[in-house]
Amino acid sequence: MTRVHVVQGPWSTTEALIVGTLIFLSGTTAKNVDGTYEAADSMRTQVDVVLDRVQERLRTAGVGLQDVVKLVVYLRDIADLPTFDCAYLQRFQTRRPARTTVQAGGFEDGAWLELDVVAVESTAVWDVTAYGSAPTEA
Repeated sequence: MTRVHVVQGPWSTTEALIVGTLIFLSGTTAKNVDGTYEAADSMRTQVDVVLDRVQERLRTAGVGLQDVVKLVVYLRDIADLPTFDCAYLQRFQTRRPARTTVQAGGFEDGAWLELDVVAVESTAVWDVTAYGSAPTEA
């Protein structure tokens, strides 16, 4: 098992953990080191900030958004799902990961969402256009 610890701020969590070909990212938010949140006044902008941070962490681990296989989305308010989906669909156009979306309580002021990400180092992807399809080469 190889551990990759990407230091970002004073938090005690491991930012990324690589186990074989799987890359697990700890929850990603728009929180800055000083405790403030990027785009605290705009859900749409904050989604972009968080997705940018996810993309950077994945790049550090040697993969990209196209390698994400599971995404858990925690929203402060489920009514913001259409706003999230707008940004999500721009980033994950054809290769969309399995996704769970939940409304979560306890967010700090300024936080709209948190993303939990699993990616895989692989060129094989599932064709999600038809249920039960076999893997295809990227």
